[in-house]
Amino acid sequence: MLLEEVRTAKFGPDGTRIITMGGDNTVRVWSAHRSETLTVLDGHTAPLDSASYSPDGTRVVTASADNTARVWDVDGTGRPIVLRGHTGAVNSATTYATGSSAATR
Repeated sequence: MLLEEVRTAKFGPDGTRIITMGGDNTVRVWSAHRSETLTVLDGHTAPLDSASYSPDGTRVVTASADNTARVWDVDGTGRPIVLRGHTGAVNSATTYATGSSAATR
């Protein structure tokens, strides 16, 4: 299996998982200890510009050139909440310190 380029990698808050953002418009959640993919967050239709964990590590927020940001439940369904309404590419997304809110730019 050939993976597209990896543009960024970030450890989760507890250090047991890593997220990578790739050239295939996906975010992959990896086990930091076993180097295996746990989840693939797939749904963006254009390149990703940002991906980050919520402080509790249960969600990942992503920003994309497809004019959306998404909040993914990585410990549950894996289905995203899609944040629409942006008039252009979303360059950055992050969560508030408590994980209860997300901000995009």
